[in-house]
Amino acid sequence: MTIVNPLEKLDEWLTEERSLGNPFAHGAVLGTPGKDGMPRTRMLGVSFNDRKIPKFHTSPMSRKVQDINLCNSASLTFAFQQTMRSISLEGSLEPLSDRELDTDWNQLDREFRRNYLVFGHQSGMKIDALEELHFQQDRLPHAAEENRPLSFIGYTFKLIERICFYSVAIQDFATCEVHEFNPVTQHWTYSLRIP
Repeated sequence: MTIVNPLEKLDEWLTEERSLGNPFAHGAVLGTPGKDGMPRTRMLGVSFNDRKIPKFHTSPMSRKVQDINLCNSASLTFAFQQTMRSISLEGSLEPLSDRELDTDWNQLDREFRRNYLVFGHQSGMKIDALEELHFQQDRLPHAAEENRPLSFIGYTFKLIERICFYSVAIQDFATCEVHEFNPVTQHWTYSLRIP
């Protein structure tokens, strides 16, 4: 059996899921340990760098950033409803560079960037009504969205140690394929697991 690079396989599964009508195939659940030791999860949109490594954007005020600052270990799980598959990654995160953040910011939709200028630096704070955000947005200067705010930050996986591909409803048994990365040899090892 030829072993495919798991990051290439992740890209293939995501593309197939999107082609079957899932508009948020790039949505995934990020898991991090909290300061109290409790695991925390949240849904977010994921993009990929040119090496097909997942990355995501956030703001410094978010709870996930507080968790990552304490411990950069994280998991990321994609659940593909159209194909009845899932992919789980485990590893450690590192911040995105300013250069990459600038590029990512400029690729975002203009309206989203204007929205982000309002909520990005306040993420997680209590609010009485959404009208407060609309009021702040109406007061933004023209073309304010051209410059990336300091509140637009992000993370990518510095190291992915394990990727698990899980698929159901294809054969009699579900399939569980695990790829583990050896940082010494810089190679992936493959194993088929009982589901």
